[in-house]
Amino acid sequence: MKKFIFKTSFAFLRVLLVFSLIFVFWGCAAFDKEKTVKIPSDTHEWKTFINGYEAFEQKNYANAADVFAYLYKLDKNSRISRLALYGLACAQMAMAEDARAFKDALLLWHHWADSFPRDLDVEDPRMFEPLLMRLEASLQESSRLKEKENKIQSLNAKIEAMKKAMDKLERQINELEAIDQKILNKKKEISSPQ
Repeated sequence: MKKFIFKTSFAFLRVLLVFSLIFVFWGCAAFDKEKTVKIPSDTHEWKTFINGYEAFEQKNYANAADVFAYLYKLDKNSRISRLALYGLACAQMAMAEDARAFKDALLLWHHWADSFPRDLDVEDPRMFEPLLMRLEASLQESSRLKEKENKIQSLNAKIEAMKKAMDKLERQINELEAIDQKILNKKKEISSPQ
């Protein structure tokens, strides 16, 4: 009986080991949710995407944005389109010179980020949003400060112009007072005989 139990448990352990090995080698791949479809590198779209990427790398953001916008409009449901939307958002963020342009680029980025599933087993680009929102707020504050600085410079220029006008008026008043004083002196000379 002991031999039977020993043989049975040994056989059970071997079957368990075989199933464990199968699960390790095959099972993990079966549970992989992210199915990335490779884009053939010989397609026109891929070659065009590479041109846009190279333009971005060379800091030619306007050209990169044009290429990515073209690819995005081709087929809005393809993988290359999603890559192009990401490139377009990044290029426009890089070109943004004010808070409004950055906000427009951020809207593209949100559109791209929202295309990702909300699975916790892949990187979620939406986790980057707080930083981008802080950057947007900083750009808006910078724009407000720039506007205030421009207003201050404009007011300073007006004040300077007013000071010059006041100086001119003061000189004219002094000249008129001098003329008036001369007239008064001549009147005194005429009215008082010597």
